[in-house]
Amino acid sequence: MLTTTTKPLRKLTGLLVFACLVSIVLTTTYGGTPKIAVGFDFSLYLDSNGNVWGVGNDTASQLGNNSIHTEHYATPVQVLNLTGVQAVSAGDYHSLFLKSDGTVWAVGYNASGQLGDGTTTQRTTPIQVQGMTSVQAIAAGEEYSLFLKSDGTVWAVGYNGQGQLGDGSQTNRLVPIQVQGLTSVQAIAASAAGSHSLFLKIDGTVWAVGFNANGQLGDGTQTLRTTPVQVQSLAGVRAIAAGYAHSMFSKSDGTVWTVGYNTFGQLGDGTQTSRTVSVQVPGLTGVQAISAGEFHTLFLKADGTVWAVGMGGAFGDGTMTNRSTPVQVQGMTDVQAISAGYEHSLFLKNDGTVWGAGGNGEGEIGDGTTTIRLIAVQSLLGSSSSSSSSSSSSSSSSSSSSSSSSSSSSSSSSGSSSSGGALSDHALGLLAVAGLLRCAQRRWLSSRYSN
Repeated sequence: MLTTTTKPLRKLTGLLVFACLVSIVLTTTYGGTPKIAVGFDFSLYLDSNGNVWGVGNDTASQLGNNSIHTEHYATPVQVLNLTGVQAVSAGDYHSLFLKSDGTVWAVGYNASGQLGDGTTTQRTTPIQVQGMTSVQAIAAGEEYSLFLKSDGTVWAVGYNGQGQLGDGSQTNRLVPIQVQGLTSVQAIAASAAGSHSLFLKIDGTVWAVGFNANGQLGDGTQTLRTTPVQVQSLAGVRAIAAGYAHSMFSKSDGTVWTVGYNTFGQLGDGTQTSRTVSVQVPGLTGVQAISAGEFHTLFLKADGTVWAVGMGGAFGDGTMTNRSTPVQVQGMTDVQAISAGYEHSLFLKNDGTVWGAGGNGEGEIGDGTTTIRLIAVQSLLGSSSSSSSSSSSSSSSSSSSSSSSSSSSSSSSSGSSSSGGALSDHALGLLAVAGLLRCAQRRWLSSRYSN
C-alpha cells in the first residue's frame, strides 16, 4: 500500500486473497430514497429515514455500532447515535456521514487523522468532523477524507504522503485544510484503493491531484502532484470515479472516458494498456452512473441494466474471467444505483432491494453468509430485517453468523452453483493465488514510487 500507517489486524478468513483488500469509494446524495456505499470489505446502506446500516468487516469499528475488535457482521447492524443522514461514504477502514444540516460525522480507523476530529484516536461511534459546515458532498479515501462545501470549495484531512489532499504539501492533517486553487467544484471523488483525488467543476472540466505513477491523473505524465492539475482533453463531464490507480469520467452525452492503470482491463478500452491521457470506452452509451473499484469498473445505463469491466469475479457476470470490454451483469435490471469495491459490488434496485456480487469473506455482501458470489444475490441491506433487526442481534456478529443466519438470506451458503454462483474449491484456490499476486504487485509499486 502507498500509506505508511499500520493497518488494524484482521483475522484471516481462510482465503489469503482477502489479506490485502482495498476499497473504493462511492459518495451518494440523499433524496429521501435509499443509498449504498462500498468500502474496503464492508458496505453501508442509507435508508429512507436517514438511518445508516452496515455489514462486513468491523475490526476498526467502521460500522459505528460501538463494537471493538469485532471480526465482522454478515447481517446488518445500525450505526449508532446518528440520524438525519443524507449522504454516506465508505473508505478504507473509516466511514463518513453527511447530515441534512451540512455537518459531517465520521467513525472508525483514525491513525492518520482521517476522521478530522483533531486526533488520531479510533472511534467506535460517529464523532463530528471539526469545522465542517455547509457541506454538500463527502468522499472517504484511503486514510483521508474530502469535503465539498456549498460555496464550491473543497477541504481535505488525513494521510497526505502522495499529495492527495491537494494543499501543496505531503504533510498529514488532523483537521480539514482547503484544497489549493479550486473553486466552483460540483463533485469530488477519493481513491480508497490508492492515493489520488478527482474534482469536477461546474464548467464540466476535471482536475486531479496525488499519486500518478500509472497516469491516473490524466495529465499526460506520471508525475506526482500536490496541487490540482487539469485532466487533459476532457469537457462536458457530469460524473467522476476514482479507482486504485485508474479514473473514470462520464460525459453528458452518455459516453464514458477513462485513464490510468489497465492490467486487468478495467479501463474497458479492449486492451490491457495503461493510459496517461483519457480514452473512450468503446461501444458504451446511455450511461447515467459510474463506479470504480480497485481493479474493476461498473456502469449503470439509463435502461436500468449494469455493465462491468476489469477483474473477474468481482461484478457478477457468472465467471472469474477478466474483461477488457463491458459485459452485462447477470440478472441486474431496474437498477438505480451502483457501488464498486475491491472484490465486491452492490446494486440498488428501484424496488428498494440491494443485491451484491463478488468477494464476501467478511460478509460484506450482507446476505447472511461469507460465501463468494459469482452471480448477484439479494442482500439483507434494504430488506425488512434492516429496519427491524437490533444491532446486538446474535446473527450479525462473528464468523459463526454465516451459518446461523443463512436461512434468512435469499440464497444458501452451500457453495453450489445454484446458490448465487458460489465458487468451487478449485476456483477459490485460483482466486486466493490471484489475490496474493495482486498484493505483491501493489507492494512493489508502493516501494518503487512512494516517497
